[in-house]
Amino acid sequence: MFTPALDIFKPEEQNRYTDIDVLSAVDGKVFLIEVKQSFAGVHAREITKLLELASILRPDFAGFAVQRPRAECTLDAAAQQQIERDLADKDVRFLLWASDDPDPMRFPIDIPTAYGRTMEWSAW
Repeated sequence: MFTPALDIFKPEEQNRYTDIDVLSAVDGKVFLIEVKQSFAGVHAREITKLLELASILRPDFAGFAVQRPRAECTLDAAAQQQIERDLADKDVRFLLWASDDPDPMRFPIDIPTAYGRTMEWSAW
């Protein structure tokens, strides 16, 4: 079960704060995933938003799915460990998936590759 992309607003703000790309329940576990076309999209502001959403929604897993190979990852080990610690304080496990990673959850599908300027998703 999953939701379509959701816009998130803060009560005191008029403009959209962020969005949720993927919020799904798989085999009794809840996943909060932000999809990025490249690792340039995984920066301090996006990490802060992910941490805030994880503290509110309390998924089992939260992280980023990036449509680029792992070799292009700009997050060093220390940054990844800090995110893991911050999420662990909320009882949430961190996920960082790249397009060429083996699937740690053994899902039968892969991260969708970029298709033009939009991302096409399928539930199948």
